[in-house]
Amino acid sequence: MFTGIIEKQDLVHSITEGKVPRLIVTKPASWKFKIGGSVAVDGVCLTVVEQTSNSFSADVVPETLARTTIKYFKTGRIVNLERPLRVGDEIGGHIVQGHVDTRVAVSNIENNGTSREITLTFPLKYKKFVVEKRSVAINGVSLTIAQVGKKTLKIALVPHTLKHTNLGSLNIGDEVNVEFETSINNLEHPLAPSKKK
Repeated sequence: MFTGIIEKQDLVHSITEGKVPRLIVTKPASWKFKIGGSVAVDGVCLTVVEQTSNSFSADVVPETLARTTIKYFKTGRIVNLERPLRVGDEIGGHIVQGHVDTRVAVSNIENNGTSREITLTFPLKYKKFVVEKRSVAINGVSLTIAQVGKKTLKIALVPHTLKHTNLGSLNIGDEVNVEFETSINNLEHPLAPSKKK
C-alpha cells in the first residue's frame, strides 16, 4: 500500500517491447528494494525484479499495459515514484493500493495564479466512485476531487504538487492513471450503519 505522497520524480531508463515488457527506471542511489517488493510508478504498483545502485526493473503484464499509461512509456519519460508504506509511517495522503482503475484524458486546464485546475473526463461506469471532496489518486498523487460533472472531475493542484510531481507538465489530451477511492461511493459509506431493517 501507498499514501499518494510522491517521494521522487525520476526517468524511465528503458522499456522493452513484447507482451511482457521489462521496465527499467532510475532511482536515488540511497533507495534499496527487496527483490519481489513493491514500488509505485505513476501510481501503478509494480514488483521489483532486479536493481542496480541507480535503477530498478519491473515486468509489466498485459492487464497493466491495457489499463495504464505504461503502454505509452518511452525512454526519458518523467515518472512519479513512491515506496510502499511501512508500519509507523505518516499517512499524509490517503490509502492508495496502486491498483489503477483506468487511464483518462485531460480535457481542460485552467491556471489560477500559482495554482492550476485540471479537468479529467472519466468513463460513466466509475461515476459512483467520483464524489466531491473525496480522494482520488492521479498518477499516484493523492488529491481531493474539487468538483464533479456528469462525466468529469476537477482537481486543484497547489504549487508544491506542480513542482514535485509530473502533473505540472500535463497538457490537454494527455492521459493519466486514475485509482478511485472505491471503498466510498455516493450511495452509502461501507462503515456507515446499515439502513436495512
